[in-house]
Amino acid sequence: RSNTFQKKKGKKNSNTTTGVTVTSQAPAWDKIKHNQQQQEEKEEETQQEKETEKQDKQQEEDKEEEVEEPPEIDPCQSLFDSHVCKSVEENLERMQKNFGFFIPDAEYLVDKEGLVGYCAEKIKIGHVCLYCQKTFSTWRGCQEHMVATQHTKLRYEAGVD
Repeated sequence: RSNTFQKKKGKKNSNTTTGVTVTSQAPAWDKIKHNQQQQEEKEEETQQEKETEKQDKQQEEDKEEEVEEPPEIDPCQSLFDSHVCKSVEENLERMQKNFGFFIPDAEYLVDKEGLVGYCAEKIKIGHVCLYCQKTFSTWRGCQEHMVATQHTKLRYEAGVD
């Protein structure tokens, strides 16, 4: 017997040794690799589609926030939630009780309704925190920030509007 492998003519990837035919596994591995690559590409496409859907959903939510109706400026409405009182005085008392909001040197204030209206504009139109002056993308975000950080107060110092 000879241990030498001889190539058969006319057959690719086949070798023979004394009557035993050995077929190369290269085509099978190529097919497996090809199937794995296709599966990975499908998974990447699925992941990209999910990311695109997520981005589209976020953009739609952002547009909804941008399209929201202009806020109503009512001095009888709390600056920190949606509660509406019967009067400005009642609103100030409620904001003091629930959020600790007070007006410094209130005895010198001539127009409480105007001040509360101005604060509401600053929050709802300008999206600006009354205490730290940080600006937000929405007035609700500003409102949530003020309540969460206890910035439910007026900054009382020179140069701060």
